[in-house]
Amino acid sequence: MQNRRPRRSVLGFALLLLALGPARAASPAPDEVQAAIGALRTLAPEGPQECCAVIDDHLAATRGDAPARAAIEAQLAAVLGPESTRAAKEYACRKLAVFGTETSVPAAAALLADPELAHMARWVLERIPGNAAGAAMRKALPDTSAATRIGILHSLGMRRDREAVPAVAAWLGDADVAVATAAAGALGEIGTEEAAEALLKHLDSGNAALSDATRDALLRAGQHLLAENRKTAATTLYRRLYQAGEPTRIRAAALRGLLRADDAAAPGLALDALRGTDPALRQAAAEFLARDASSAVVQALTAPLAELPGDTRTGLIEALSLRPDNAAREAVDAALRSDAAEVRAAALRALAAVGTEEDLPVLIRAAASGEQTEKDAARAALARMKGAALDARLEAELARADAATRIELARALGARYAADQVPTLLEYTADPDANVRRAAFEAVAQAADGRHTAGLVRALCGTTSPADRGAAEKALAALEQRLGTECAEPIVQAIDGANPEAQCALVRALAKAQCTPALEALLRATASPNADLRADAVRALSEWNTHEAGPRLFELAGTGEDPKLGLLALRGFIQVTGRSKLGGDAKLAGLRQAWALAQRPEEKKLILGEGGRIGALAAMAFALNALDDPSLGEEAAAAAVASAAASRVTPPEAPTVVAAMDKILAAAQNQKTLDAARKVRDTYAK
Repeated sequence: MQNRRPRRSVLGFALLLLALGPARAASPAPDEVQAAIGALRTLAPEGPQECCAVIDDHLAATRGDAPARAAIEAQLAAVLGPESTRAAKEYACRKLAVFGTETSVPAAAALLADPELAHMARWVLERIPGNAAGAAMRKALPDTSAATRIGILHSLGMRRDREAVPAVAAWLGDADVAVATAAAGALGEIGTEEAAEALLKHLDSGNAALSDATRDALLRAGQHLLAENRKTAATTLYRRLYQAGEPTRIRAAALRGLLRADDAAAPGLALDALRGTDPALRQAAAEFLARDASSAVVQALTAPLAELPGDTRTGLIEALSLRPDNAAREAVDAALRSDAAEVRAAALRALAAVGTEEDLPVLIRAAASGEQTEKDAARAALARMKGAALDARLEAELARADAATRIELARALGARYAADQVPTLLEYTADPDANVRRAAFEAVAQAADGRHTAGLVRALCGTTSPADRGAAEKALAALEQRLGTECAEPIVQAIDGANPEAQCALVRALAKAQCTPALEALLRATASPNADLRADAVRALSEWNTHEAGPRLFELAGTGEDPKLGLLALRGFIQVTGRSKLGGDAKLAGLRQAWALAQRPEEKKLILGEGGRIGALAAMAFALNALDDPSLGEEAAAAAVASAAASRVTPPEAPTVVAAMDKILAAAQNQKTLDAARKVRDTYAK
């Protein structure tokens, strides 16, 4: 991975150079450049491009050379004349759009009358600074086609050409709605007071599409006015759009602008919206108070906000908690005293953002004894609150808390992944209260790291009830999931000295370790006089990912001393053989050994299933041997087809495969198997 970054950097630099054009140490010779300009005039779309490469080289070599750039600009502007091809003019426009000046304006403006090149001309004029480019486009407006006119209006808007307001506004009443709509959009982008006034005059045009475009343009103009701190003009605009009867989306957007533009009226406007029934307006007001309102405004509204309906107040409290300052704190404190449980819950959730260590008692009390919504909110806040001292404070509270509170403290430490507090949590896995013990184990499962494996193992060995032992096992499994083989050594070391129940739990835990010390411990456990321990060891070995567990499982399967354990070992041997990375021949040999020991259809079906995953004709033949067995026929057919489909069949072997599929098609009943068999047969019958 480390070697890839330099390659990406080199690639990025190469792409940058490619985008800028090939650079030379020196510009091409003047006569070469002149020849390229001459050749450019007759450029064909798919013809030779050598002249363009010369000009590109010249442009790259003359960066920062104003006289040279002025000269090449004049030459490229001349290419825009009538004697040049369209491809030549497009190339020249692309270059002039990058570095052109007012020198190029007349030549580019002349192309505005050409329907095929007007868009390229606009691309140049839109990017040239100064009044001349804008004046040229304004002058062309009356004498162009509707399509070009729409494009020019767009370009004037993108330039934010203040001089263009009267000329653009004249097209607001055009009979072509597309032109009028483009004019509205341009005025919105220009965004001056004069542009806004022109838009307001045409707000009620009678045409729905144009009216909608005008409203959107006014909103855009309002954004520009606010950005330029012209709040009085913005207020006038937004108040008109906020009037009753305007579409909800427009009113909501206007309210957002009005709350930012009219500082004096903002608190009252926000409160009125929050008291209203329109969800969009309430949302706009809540967002303003959460993001844009001053601390003074929020604090001034604390008392009135307490009178809002519960659902509105709930959403507002959560929004206010996102503020970067602490202005919402007073509103949150008031909400904590509300009679409504959902409001109190919102305030508890808000403490995750605005709360401090001093709020822990409130949160802990709510988590332990509040209504369910409050419990959930308090637990979430305890998990999310930030502060280096919080974990230690929660840990300290454990010693003086009642059982219900200890549960919540343990839960909070777990949710906070408080690894440094795990030793204390492990002490509470021996608490007199069973629920506290369970909560402590669950917290350890979340928060423990490699430092705590031995302590958790000791806690597991010290459990006296199946419920506690199960909780300890889950915690150990969670730790193994994070740490892998790192957990194995403390578990192995504890097995011999543990009580029988704990030994079984530790052996079960080793199934996830998948390392040599764990394997050796499991192999020893299969010889234990404790029948339960032997069975758990066999189950753990059955989960092994490599074939090292196979020989012992096969040995146990064939002894006959303990039929139940032998059956368990046989099934484990089959699973390990199929899961291992042995070659196909070795796997099939192992499955044949298992078949010789298997007495029941259940184990034979398991063998056939594993054999079907081997892509070899020998595996196909092995499965076919069971095709006539009424209890195994369908499984044998499916396995044989799967093996054949995955095999590399040579031409001499094809007839054997076809014959096998014919046999399956005559015997099988499962439609999926039959379809697969026909497909294999058709492949090799050709």
